Amino acid sequence: MFLMSNELKSQVLIVDTICNQDCEILPFNNYYTIQGLKVSASVSLNSDSSLVRIIYIDDNNFEWLLLESLSIFEDSLNINYSKY
Repeated sequence: MFLMSNELKSQVLIVDTICNQDCEILPFNNYYTIQGLKVSASVSLNSDSSLVRIIYIDDNNFEWLLLESLSIFEDSLNINYSKY
């Protein structure tokens, strides 16, 4: 779930997607002014090489790593992030 602020109102964007292989999700295909971002996700890491990253790329093409889960660093292969 992505929370986007646009001037006077907030928007909730639900991205209900399952990736079983390499994939890229681009939920912000329109122009939005993002003043805050909140992420809730359920992650299942299926192998010891599994990796999940949430990266925000701004207007200047700077990449901001918001969340990263690697199976070698996690205690469990099933992880829930709530209002992260």
